[in-house]
Amino acid sequence: MEYKVYILNHCADFSCLQLEKALAQQNCTLGQLSFYCDGVQNFDDILSSDGSKLLFLASQDVDDAIKQSINLLSNDKQVVDEMAVVFNKDDDKVVFIPYDCDWQSLLAKINLNEKRANKQMVFKLFGIGKPKIEEALHNLSSQIPDFMYTVVEDEKLKCNVYISYSGSENLIDNSQVLVASALKDYIYSENSLDLAQTLAQMLKLKELKLAMVEGITAGSLVAKICQSFDKPQQILSSARVEYLPGEIDADSVYNQALGLIEKGGDDLFAVAVQGEYKDNCLTLMYSIGNKKSIDVYKNVLRSSKSQAIEFALDVIMFNIIKKLRQNNLVF
Repeated sequence: MEYKVYILNHCADFSCLQLEKALAQQNCTLGQLSFYCDGVQNFDDILSSDGSKLLFLASQDVDDAIKQSINLLSNDKQVVDEMAVVFNKDDDKVVFIPYDCDWQSLLAKINLNEKRANKQMVFKLFGIGKPKIEEALHNLSSQIPDFMYTVVEDEKLKCNVYISYSGSENLIDNSQVLVASALKDYIYSENSLDLAQTLAQMLKLKELKLAMVEGITAGSLVAKICQSFDKPQQILSSARVEYLPGEIDADSVYNQALGLIEKGGDDLFAVAVQGEYKDNCLTLMYSIGNKKSIDVYKNVLRSSKSQAIEFALDVIMFNIIKKLRQNNLVF
């Protein structure tokens, strides 16, 4: 079913991405998005068109909008939290939502997809585009009962995947294993946590502490990891900014991490980041590891310096998470 979304009164803080994510949790997508800034005109055309609709209005306009369109709506009316009003019209729905209510929470209570199955999964992915994700999930369709999925592009190379299917009451079943296996190289979270929050939680759970030295990122990496953590000292052993002289190579970055590890205990996880920005290109080199092994990575990012640094932070955090999740590491 296609979901047509009409915005009847433009709101400055309205986010299409937030709406898309809220709908995706029910495996619904935006079929069409139109902005109407001149009030509630053309109601006949909007409500008589096919497909379910979400109508956002200023609070004072909601009652008037319903009254003048009642002949186009069925009598099957549902009031949600005394704010949102849902009319079931044949197989479609018409939902009136005032701007000044918490519509994102309300959408979670409105069943816009009655075909959605009994179990749900959410994965946050990094380093893979929407087409490849959808291809991988499509290949699983015949193996998972009542399989539905929605992929929402969040930021550059970040995607949220919302899945529903028919499954058993077991906490983990074969369908979850199939999906996780197909996307395992790109998953960094199975909940609402972002990269930095996921990394911080993993460090806390594993009782590890970061020792960090940053050059090109100038302390912004440790700041991002610790910003959502109430007690940074629980996950941070040491941090400093240090720029290596001369040409940066794998050996020098490796040795920086090794120096951090030699000064720490078994609970230490070292990260050393260096790089050079030249000709609209950031050449990033960093090492991550513990006493058992240290890996060195190199990435080339082409964009403005500020954008390249921001993307570099995500790349580094994602690879730290992957390193911490390796089965051959014992902490």
